[in-house]
Amino acid sequence: MTIGVLLVDDHTVFAETLAAALKTNADIAILGVANTSTDGLEKATALKPDVALLDVMLPDYDGIELARRVRTASPETKVVMLTGETDPALFAKAMAAGACGYLIKESSLGDVTDAVRRAYAGQVVVPDKAVSRLTQAQAPPKGVGSDLTDRELEVLGLLAQGKDAKTIAKSLGITWHTARSYLKTVLMKLDAHSQLEAVAVATRLGIIGRPK
Repeated sequence: MTIGVLLVDDHTVFAETLAAALKTNADIAILGVANTSTDGLEKATALKPDVALLDVMLPDYDGIELARRVRTASPETKVVMLTGETDPALFAKAMAAGACGYLIKESSLGDVTDAVRRAYAGQVVVPDKAVSRLTQAQAPPKGVGSDLTDRELEVLGLLAQGKDAKTIAKSLGITWHTARSYLKTVLMKLDAHSQLEAVAVATRLGIIGRPK
């Protein structure tokens, strides 16, 4: 198994250094490096990477819009934002654009490598060190999440561990469709628009501990 990765960052030295570091892992192949959104989208469309690591601030149009376009052009590609921006508003926009993870650039190489593998596995990537910074600006509305059932809390806990619907179903001895139904209900009760946002909101509320 080799995970094909595309890097898009306008800082050429950073992108090339990260690419060189990541490809030292036997299970990761760097399919391409781009420095603009336009080039990044062209490469994503042509190469169909398993995972795309995208900066937010790019010179032509921003990485969040790029994430949306990549997900349209290559639906199987998992998108992880890798940026120096910690504005919670950008975090929310990235989730809405279909990103499955949001890393800040001060993350260790180990964190980035782990994020690539977890994203490829279909998991939600919210590193412990990023959660509080990305969600601290505005607390969720009062009462959000207060009516979660014990089973929904179990599902949420597994989601925070990076489990997908199939793994959650197996862990709880339920069908995949039932697990999907629970996930939809959890998102609704947390007023979240994605699994990534659900984990962040639940962590902010103290319903679950910070994901590892």
